[in-house]
Amino acid sequence: MNTWYVYILYSPAHNLFYKGQTNDLDERLLRPNHGREKSTSK
Repeated sequence: MNTWYVYILYSPAHNLFYKGQTNDLDERLLRPNHGREKSTSK
């Protein structure tokens, strides 16, 4: 069984919500965004 995670993050500095999904939460938390993740980029 493959577990998927959906996340919603809030940036008070930008007053924005970021949303995304992943099936590898550990890897996603280790990978910096730097605008490459479409789901978490502005």
